[in-house]
Amino acid sequence: MTAIALQSQFPALADYLSDTARTVGIYGELYLARLFEAQGHKVSTSHKAGDLTVVKRDGEIVHIEVKTARRSKAGTWQFCLYKAKHTNHHNADLVVLLCVGRAGDLTPFVLPSNKLNAHKITIYRTPQDYSGIYARYRQSIRSINVFEVSK
Repeated sequence: MTAIALQSQFPALADYLSDTARTVGIYGELYLARLFEAQGHKVSTSHKAGDLTVVKRDGEIVHIEVKTARRSKAGTWQFCLYKAKHTNHHNADLVVLLCVGRAGDLTPFVLPSNKLNAHKITIYRTPQDYSGIYARYRQSIRSINVFEVSK
């Protein structure tokens, strides 16, 4: 297993927290792609049915839309799931909301896309303390598993 699978932070991201939301989003996608590869899965970034296509060793496939957000000045994490002609989570099987803390720490929420009917999601508390309707989908970045999410 590579070192990236053992990290709970995205160390390079802490240096770029002032970059654009698009840049942070790309970092989130790349981090998850490397993490899934370190778990032994094949990963494609074709963007045809989400940002990542992850193939398990037994051939099971899951399409993932990755949404990465930094903490805003208001202390929230905001994710845009749908924007006409730009973003559409409906083409993916799962949506991973990746909350980035000030020090680059990551908290993922892995949600079935068919459970999401909102265009935007806001996490109002620190992701570790969040107790809203998506709290049951929170996972540890160290042991994230996209193949065991209830659909």
